[in-house]
Amino acid sequence: MRGCEMNKLFIMLVFLFNLLQTLQVNGQEYRVTIRHWLPKNDTLTFRCQSKDDDLGNHTLNTIGTEYHWDFGLNIWGTTLFFCHFYWGTKQNVFDVFNSDIAVHYCGDTYSRNECLWQVSEDGFSILEFEGFTMLHDWGASHSLPFKPLPKLRE
Repeated sequence: MRGCEMNKLFIMLVFLFNLLQTLQVNGQEYRVTIRHWLPKNDTLTFRCQSKDDDLGNHTLNTIGTEYHWDFGLNIWGTTLFFCHFYWGTKQNVFDVFNSDIAVHYCGDTYSRNECLWQVSEDGFSILEFEGFTMLHDWGASHSLPFKPLPKLRE
């Protein structure tokens, strides 16, 4: 009986593994893009992270340049990425991807689920079917220079 039970357990584990792989592959891949749209080719600096992934510091210097990353949703649908943005003396930090953003703004764009953020002097807009929608402004100015954030603790 032990051999039969082990075989059933093995088959069940293989089935679950294949199911999880299918869930991630079937439409659960996303791309987040950050596009520089600041005046006079001002420098945009930012750092994006999730609980598990630190994407590091990035700088965009020219209008129209972009940085993007691709990822799959976790099996619970709770994947979250946030970014801390710096432009001169201004800064802001907010979620650039979570389940609510995915449902409302990151639909199928050219056969992929993409969240396209455009950063301008007015703030942070995300692409929808009719064009860009402003979701965040720069808020209050700060006299703090860019400083890399410490890595998140696990």
